[in-house]
Amino acid sequence: MVVYGAIGDWLKRWEALGVLRLDDPRAAAVQFVLLCQGDLVVRAQLGILHRPSTAEVRTTAPRRQLEGVVHHRLPVSRKLHRANPPWQALSMSIRHLALLASLLASLLVALAAPAARAEEATAAPAPGQAPSAAGPTPLAPGAPRLTLDLQTHAVITGAELALIGLSLGFKDQLVAPTCRWCEPPRFDRWARGQLRWDDTRPASTASDVVQLLIPAGAAATLWMQAAPHGQREVVEDLLLLAESASSAMLLTQGAKYAVARLRPDAWARGTIESPDDKLSFWSGHTAFAFGTAAAATQIARLRGRSGWKWMAAATFSAAALTGYLRVAADRHWLTDVATGALIGTATGLAIPLLVFQPADGRKPAVTLAPAPGGLAVIF
Repeated sequence: MVVYGAIGDWLKRWEALGVLRLDDPRAAAVQFVLLCQGDLVVRAQLGILHRPSTAEVRTTAPRRQLEGVVHHRLPVSRKLHRANPPWQALSMSIRHLALLASLLASLLVALAAPAARAEEATAAPAPGQAPSAAGPTPLAPGAPRLTLDLQTHAVITGAELALIGLSLGFKDQLVAPTCRWCEPPRFDRWARGQLRWDDTRPASTASDVVQLLIPAGAAATLWMQAAPHGQREVVEDLLLLAESASSAMLLTQGAKYAVARLRPDAWARGTIESPDDKLSFWSGHTAFAFGTAAAATQIARLRGRSGWKWMAAATFSAAALTGYLRVAADRHWLTDVATGALIGTATGLAIPLLVFQPADGRKPAVTLAPAPGGLAVIF
């Protein structure tokens, strides 16, 4: 009785810290003793009950925790991670991302000017010479050639990449002190039990690899398709692909900090060990993968290139695999992945449709115009 009373007092201290919720302290103390492997072994040696195996202990403890009177309260109310200064938060990977973004923006701006001059020189006839009928032939019959303002959209893409880099570098300062969406719905808990791998590390690594293969393959395909039509078209397609992907990621970063949802592995663990544990909604890997797949497909379709349906099948299949692997890695709930896929696809389809302009001066099929209370989409 004295032992049970002491354990009950000890459990009450944890309840005061917000880690446990005790319906009956005495019953909780009895259950705590029963869950202790050492106590079970001692009782087995005394002949009170049979000696349990390791497998029995491992399967009994989680079941008793779910069925008993001790319930985990998630998350821990106090902040468990130490906020680093901004200059220390920029890790090597973040510096590499910022460097890559600046180099990409500089390259696109540098290529934009000569490509534009070459296009103008090709289109303008020499003095005293009749305009040539030969020129870039549209791939779709009767469709005007599409173009965009390279310098403007190179600056937009560079700015988006810079904002993404800053949001990653100042993660400790931007993340909420505790999760705002802490408990998952029943559907997410069921999906986690069905899709999560026992060893989550291979799934996490595979999701990183597949996520990078999608933009690499899409960019290479667009490059090969656009190369016969001139350097400018190559730059336009790659720039538009980068802008669509960066737009999806910028929206994702804003949503992650605003929602502050607890990741499934942190929920199961019962502790918050890093700021990233509160950035589950929605899945950045999935949004980036679907945004890249949708943008590449939309660019090829609007250009009238053959094989765009095969590109859609390949890229969207890889994007779906990325989403599944994020759930298997226990890094996202299924609703995180579904929302990321929806946002990424919508962004990837909308950006090329809004950015591309007919080169012959015709009005684009879709434009944005000011309207009372916001913007209007004009078809």
